[in-house]
Amino acid sequence: MKDIRVIIPLHILNDDVKELITKAIKSVPNDIPLLISTAKNCFSDVEKFITEEKEFSKYKIEVISIKTEETDFCSLVNLAVHIIDEKWFTILEYDDTYTDIWFDNVEKYTDSYQDTSMFLPLVNVFDYKTELFVSFINEMAWSSSFAENIGNITKDSLTNFFNFNVTGAVISTDDWESTNGLNPYIKMTFWYEFLLRFANLNKKMMVIPKLGYNHYLGRPKSLMDEYSKEMDENEVKFWFKTAKEQAKLTKREPIIYNAKKELSK
Repeated sequence: MKDIRVIIPLHILNDDVKELITKAIKSVPNDIPLLISTAKNCFSDVEKFITEEKEFSKYKIEVISIKTEETDFCSLVNLAVHIIDEKWFTILEYDDTYTDIWFDNVEKYTDSYQDTSMFLPLVNVFDYKTELFVSFINEMAWSSSFAENIGNITKDSLTNFFNFNVTGAVISTDDWESTNGLNPYIKMTFWYEFLLRFANLNKKMMVIPKLGYNHYLGRPKSLMDEYSKEMDENEVKFWFKTAKEQAKLTKREPIIYNAKKELSK
């Protein structure tokens, strides 16, 4: 597929991560360029690892670093998208992989549906510890109960259902920039707010009816693993409510939310 970049946000590097990211990179066709967006504290180690690893010599890999001390997923992604020139990009979590057919399928759909801003894969979800299959994500878009048009994600489908996975999706770079990217201050539901913002601005989103991405759930110290440990049901509801409110705004200000303080009022 032409005119696309794979973005890998990376906030840490150790032996376990090296093994995971090697597997992730190998799932990308070697004619598609990759951009690894790193935290400041691990940039030199990542650059050295990518340069010295012989298996990566056939790939087009660039490593960049965020200039501040921020290491959150949202900031690393926003930084990367802001500097790329390609028409499309896709985000690969370093412990996930693409399926063999994903990029071929995307090429066919981007040619056929040129007014669509985002193509989401059907996601295979595996348990990180056992590597056993758990479920699919994004398949609910194919139920008429959650979409006006089968396969399309709409405001209605987002109002009724929350479980969408956006990593692995192929997204228009211009539309990402026009919607201001991810908001790191909306903990846990930043992806949901982003999808709502896309829908509220009438950007078309489609789930391709092909398995495209393998996601591993429950990795220790992953972002969602940490959130699940520290948040109770009321706080989770707070973040969904906040995402819905923020997605309606035409101009977004960087507001730092304190969920526990708000809930105590």
